[in-house]
Amino acid sequence: MWDSIFLMNEHTWGWGRSVTEPHSEDSERELAYKRLRAVMARDQVDYVLDRAMTTIAGSVETPPRALVVFNTLNWRRDGWVEFDLQKTREMVDLEAGAVVPVEVLRDEQAYQRIRFMARGVPAVGYRTYHVRDTAPRAAAETPSDTSTSAPAGAPSRAASSGASAATGQLDTLENNFYRVRLDAESGSIKSVFDKQLGRELVDDKSPYRFGQYVYVKGGGEPFPNQMLTYRKTTPVARLDIHRATAGRVVSVEKSPTGTVARLESSAPNTPRVSTEVVLFDDAKKIELNYRVRKETVYQKEGVYFAFPVAVRAPRFNFDVQSAVVNPAKEMMPGAGLEWFSSQNWAAAGDDALTVAIVNRDSFLWTFGDIVRGTWPKEFGPRAPALFSYVMNNYWNTNYVAAQGGEFTFRYVLTSARTLDRAATARMGWEETTPLERTLVKSQDQTYPARKTLPAAQSSFLSVDNSSVLLSAWKQAEDGAGTVMRFIELSGKPGGVSVRSPLLNNSAAVACNAVELCDVPVRGGARGLLFETRANQIFTLWVNGAREAWPQNRPR
Repeated sequence: MWDSIFLMNEHTWGWGRSVTEPHSEDSERELAYKRLRAVMARDQVDYVLDRAMTTIAGSVETPPRALVVFNTLNWRRDGWVEFDLQKTREMVDLEAGAVVPVEVLRDEQAYQRIRFMARGVPAVGYRTYHVRDTAPRAAAETPSDTSTSAPAGAPSRAASSGASAATGQLDTLENNFYRVRLDAESGSIKSVFDKQLGRELVDDKSPYRFGQYVYVKGGGEPFPNQMLTYRKTTPVARLDIHRATAGRVVSVEKSPTGTVARLESSAPNTPRVSTEVVLFDDAKKIELNYRVRKETVYQKEGVYFAFPVAVRAPRFNFDVQSAVVNPAKEMMPGAGLEWFSSQNWAAAGDDALTVAIVNRDSFLWTFGDIVRGTWPKEFGPRAPALFSYVMNNYWNTNYVAAQGGEFTFRYVLTSARTLDRAATARMGWEETTPLERTLVKSQDQTYPARKTLPAAQSSFLSVDNSSVLLSAWKQAEDGAGTVMRFIELSGKPGGVSVRSPLLNNSAAVACNAVELCDVPVRGGARGLLFETRANQIFTLWVNGAREAWPQNRPR
């Protein structure tokens, strides 16, 4: 799997003349091999996940037909789950004993592609749903052009099961946290008012609407220019910015989780931008899901989503693997200052407001403006806007010459008075780490079988510090015991207690990143106890049998 990922994602994409000669045999064969490696890696990821979920589900005392949902994060959480459900069946939460409300994504003759919100899935644990037979449900109204439905992982125009009523005013969504006003012409958002803060989040002076699709023509003329070559003596590239227009509000509907609005718009070389806005009843967050149909264009171009924020002197932040970066202060001399790569989120704010946006599918951001190829040496004052930088073909060699087809981009917005690093990090990890699931069918069951795990739900591990993420729990590289890896998220030192029914009376040793271990960790009635430093990646080796400890670990 890792070999395939590296071979797909090594320094260059393809042949040296892949941009100037995109249809040559060399270009097409090398890029075909790259795509093959991506598909192989994806298949191997799915295989590993399927085996792991089957192993867990095989030990759960499930009904004959059940959906087992697993949470890999070390805190209890809610999350979307999507799968195919036969029309003659329904789901019952075994813990609550209630039928689970679902949303229909796609309607077929015998089944429906549905999604539902799995509530309260335990930390590093599972929750089980009985998939039982019931009376046939009425088919949802299928749109005449299913290819224009909402993004993957989001409802289509098919009516939500039991929740298709409009919410009155077609351009406004509202809950206890936000009032959202849609902008039909741009296919995006005009206003987001935070009721708790009494503050408007969207900069109405910006030339962009919030979440608006932005298509940029140009970048190749004149040649050479600063966009394509790092030479300050060359001219600045000519760019032509086009914001999505000709939009409309398709629908505003009530769903089991909140209110869902769908819009459509278009831009040059982008015949359709389908936008879904999800406002939840019980969570202070807004989902923005886009499905973009883009034409294949060989001229230079760039694509963004704009998020203008209503602050005067913005401070920008984004997260990396184990820290948060302020690009105005914390970049090394000589670093690039036009675009930035985040782990899960980026934010803009001032002393009284911070707006954070989780990026699920695209991880490049620009702050204040689009990329213009000017290579600034200072970050400097910038306009209060975040731009998700989702596409470009500016690189002039060894690159895919054009990007066309169907693309999905998903974001989650939240806001607060000040940036809570730990809370924002947890949201980022939740939104970019989906719940895993497997459907157990009656023919999968073997009888008699010893089922050691309870049917409804269970947790394999708990961590008492909400600012610490368990990023890995795996077999040790030398095969003896297991290794846990934790990341401190808040930027503050703190104590941590780890408990698990699988670790009773276990001994543990702190290690470095290559699993050389030398500092014993205390254990007790509260579990394994240790201290983390700010932003630390902490590695812990665990084994209950002291006589099995390898030589590089103290006894």
